[in-house]
Amino acid sequence: MKIIDIENSLLQFDNDDWLVTPIFTNEKHPASTKLSLIFITSLSTDESSVLAFNHHEARQLPSNLLEKIKLPGRVFTVDKKQLLHALPLKNIFDVSLLYYFLTNRSPEFDIEETSAHKLIRKNNLIPIGSHYKVHIEMLEQVKNVLSKTGEILKDESFEFFNETAAKNMQQIEKTGLYNNTGQYEFTEYNFLTSAGRPSNRFGGVNYAALNRDDDTRKRFISRYGKDGCLLEFDYSAYHLTLIAELIGYDFDKSETLHDHLGRYYFQTDKLTEEQYKRSKEISFKQLYGGISKEYKHIDYFKMVSQLIKKTWVKFDKQGFVESFLTGKKLYKKNLPNMKPQKLFNYLLQLSETERNVAVISKILDRLENEKTKLILYTYDSFLFDFNFEDGKEVARDIKSILESGDNFKVTAKSGPNYANMYDITNKFDE
Repeated sequence: MKIIDIENSLLQFDNDDWLVTPIFTNEKHPASTKLSLIFITSLSTDESSVLAFNHHEARQLPSNLLEKIKLPGRVFTVDKKQLLHALPLKNIFDVSLLYYFLTNRSPEFDIEETSAHKLIRKNNLIPIGSHYKVHIEMLEQVKNVLSKTGEILKDESFEFFNETAAKNMQQIEKTGLYNNTGQYEFTEYNFLTSAGRPSNRFGGVNYAALNRDDDTRKRFISRYGKDGCLLEFDYSAYHLTLIAELIGYDFDKSETLHDHLGRYYFQTDKLTEEQYKRSKEISFKQLYGGISKEYKHIDYFKMVSQLIKKTWVKFDKQGFVESFLTGKKLYKKNLPNMKPQKLFNYLLQLSETERNVAVISKILDRLENEKTKLILYTYDSFLFDFNFEDGKEVARDIKSILESGDNFKVTAKSGPNYANMYDITNKFDE
């Protein structure tokens, strides 16, 4: 292991494959803490270098050196988003994601940490040698994963998650949510879930399921004070509409599928408020609990049933099925005790994720030169910290991007905090 200091630093590394591991100074989110060390190891020679930026055992390198690090070839790391917070290299491959594509499970790297090393998340006093020992143990397991995943690296669906999804979520994470104590809270998105629908938690807080019935959401406010507000867009009948696009089902675009299907359920041209609520419950039950005989005559559910059957036959015969949008493979060997309806639910949640990632890319591009920021994404909901200087046109553009496609509709709410949000959907028609 070579410790690089300012005199002998050669930041232009050889053309090779590399394992890069960032070490941060404490357990805070990578977006809100300092970088302590970076280990860089050649996968062909096992030669390692370490750059120390905030560690007591080595002279501290200036942070601007990070911009000068050049690693030709492929860079592998066990958490791409975490590395991007520290070092925005190109050509980074997430080894944990590779393992997930292979097994449909999140990896649990088998590493023996000393009791002292476990304190890494609490202080910056762990010796460089202890960090290096863990890094090298990780190296052998990374090589094992790479020996089995060569073909996955060429897969377009892997590129979609490794490049587009990782960069999008890292950008949302680093933006943070501003709270009423004047601090930022940072989320952490994890795509390595059984159905591919990202979890979103950090520091003991589940940001994907913040309580609506107490003051939990009230602490989140605009970072712009009186010059901004929180703005939220929610999809209406998102999964129903997503399925409609997948099966080519046509309906009146002036209404939601809850209205459309509710007329079949209740044999009426106009739903009452209670019937609309019941329509949502009935449709949800059909999608996730199985389609009841009494509703199979409805063309929408007839076509859904055909898709479920077709998907299951393919999965059962060829041993895998591909996601509807990116072609990500779900392997039968990785999904024991799978049933037709459950498989369809997995694919539906995965399709939701894939579409959302693509939509978020367009939103982030649109907001690149604006002050408004996307600060939280939770399945069918998108929360923005909106700056009034950006004007209505920016809000309209966001809504237009979210509704891209033939059938999708969103409602809009705004307010001074995340608990007190008021419907403003009709203002977009003015």
